Amino acid sequence: MSEGLSKRARNKAERKAGIVETAKGLFVRQGFDLSSMDQIALEAGTTKRTVYQYFLSKEDLFYAVVLEAAGVIEAGFAKALAEGRDARDKLVRANAFYARLYLREPGLFRIWTFSPSDKASCAASPHRKEAEACRMSVARHYFDLMDEGRADGSLAAGADPRLAVFYCLFSTTSLLDFLSLLDPSFWAEQGLSQEAFIEYSFGSLMKPLFG
Repeated sequence: MSEGLSKRARNKAERKAGIVETAKGLFVRQGFDLSSMDQIALEAGTTKRTVYQYFLSKEDLFYAVVLEAAGVIEAGFAKALAEGRDARDKLVRANAFYARLYLREPGLFRIWTFSPSDKASCAASPHRKEAEACRMSVARHYFDLMDEGRADGSLAAGADPRLAVFYCLFSTTSLLDFLSLLDPSFWAEQGLSQEAFIEYSFGSLMKPLFG
């Protein structure tokens, strides 16, 4: 009996994971607003009624996708922090991972930074609280780095650690958000490398904090 329940639970988990993966693909290809629950159900090989058995709304499903993105980002940050020598080096590596994520998987990056406009549905989403907790977990890495930088002396004298955290978070994310709006031809027309520009920009953002 318990084996049957276990198998049923596994089937439900696999079905839910399949819906999340399908939604992720659609959100990446055509954006959240242009993706419908009907289309998600069709591509997942199920019915809209079944989708709603797992997710309260499209916004709820979106936050389930954010949770998957959070796992990728959390793992990348953990690796960068483990390899760094001091707070400055760890931040350089964490920012480099963030940039690689944007360049390698721009769709996943957009999902990570996107917020649906229907605030009521977002507030009612069972998956939203967990997703936001994951986003805050990434932010806490920055808090830990600034505290570590103050302790090891790599943080610039007089720099406020809390202000530095939000400076790093907002500056890097806002820059990449803006770049995502540019047509790829822009870089060829300007004779510039997007990768080199991001590296230069991130380095410039860090100078007031670490010198």
